Amino acid sequence: ETGCDILLCPSPQNGNYFDINYKSEADCYNIIDGATEGWIYRPTSGHKSNAKECGKCTCTLSSNDSTYKWTSADSSNGADAKLDGLGCNGKYRQCTIIATQYLQTIPEHVAESESRQICGKTFYQIVKCEEGYRISDDQKTCVPNDCDGYILNNKSSPQGEYNQCQKGTNKWVYKLVGCRDDLVNDLHYKIKEDAEGNAIDCCVETCEKGYKLNATCASDEKTETVYNGCGEPCVKCTK
Repeated sequence: ETGCDILLCPSPQNGNYFDINYKSEADCYNIIDGATEGWIYRPTSGHKSNAKECGKCTCTLSSNDSTYKWTSADSSNGADAKLDGLGCNGKYRQCTIIATQYLQTIPEHVAESESRQICGKTFYQIVKCEEGYRISDDQKTCVPNDCDGYILNNKSSPQGEYNQCQKGTNKWVYKLVGCRDDLVNDLHYKIKEDAEGNAIDCCVETCEKGYKLNATCASDEKTETVYNGCGEPCVKCTK
């Protein structure tokens, strides 16, 4: 025989018993979840099987070892950190942070955040920003809302209908989306745009009494032109 019959050796307290002349420290490896560190191969004084001396693999690391202390919980199950050097106590020697999306401190204007422990350190992730702010594209800060298309600083037209957007703290900007008619005076309002096509005001489209918008007079008629509140021609044709 070349080895010690482990069935005839005493029941191990940890590790397995082998023929001390046949097995080596390397044979202690992979006994607990692939652990390769912290094992010592020792003979078992007085224990023999078939006249062969028996030895056992002994773990030198306690469950609360100060060096071999990292577990899968410290790495968020491998997603946020890399664990190396698995010890025979089932814990790892090294924990290296690989995640880059988390923050070490909570930035300004954060309304809600989540925290997590990675390699013994506390990190944060933004969940929600304060009113008027949004999460930045890199997920690391809260920045004022873009408010694209909201170019007005106030509701300038009494006839206007506006949408509003909060841009930062106590800062509101507006977008003109429609105009209300003056039913009492029978005036029709419409949106007036600037040179870039942005809605900036409400103007009166209704022409003065007796005038028609963009009318064309006959060749034998006299043309009289005025302009409505939107700057469009209102024409009156007379003989």
